[in-house]
Amino acid sequence: MKKLLFILLIGCCAAATAQERVTITDPDLVFSYVLPQDWCYKDDPLYHYISPAGCDGEQELPISLTYFNYDCPDVEVCLHGKVNGEFKSVLTDFELKDKGRDTVDGTEARWAIFTHTTEGAPVKEMIYVFVRFGQLFEARCQFQAESFDQYHAEIRRLLRSLQVKPNR
Repeated sequence: MKKLLFILLIGCCAAATAQERVTITDPDLVFSYVLPQDWCYKDDPLYHYISPAGCDGEQELPISLTYFNYDCPDVEVCLHGKVNGEFKSVLTDFELKDKGRDTVDGTEARWAIFTHTTEGAPVKEMIYVFVRFGQLFEARCQFQAESFDQYHAEIRRLLRSLQVKPNR
């Protein structure tokens, strides 16, 4: 039994160390997160993209992270504006499925899960919003509806691992 427990502990540690902490340094902020094993990322001046599949080519990656100078006094109000204002008015067949609270880097976050169609295909999406250092962070995670549940838990772990610091 002790031998089996030792083997299990070694296997768990090896899996945990296979993940990497990705750090993005911008002029005002440094943020980082734990990238799941075999996932990839790309960065451009406005968005940071994350994908459980390959990052080669020009395909749109399903997870986008951005922030902008907007010190939202209440993240619930910010989430409500995105979901019931912007998304509901521009997305075809929009339907809110769930919403809730979470914590990202010790800060209150809000999230929502919703469905819609894009070019006739069903899409399931999640958005996380939180405020750090006067910046509104927004993470959008968009998958084909049948793929969303496969990645949902890993996406939440990734978002909960976000850390934000001033760049000094």
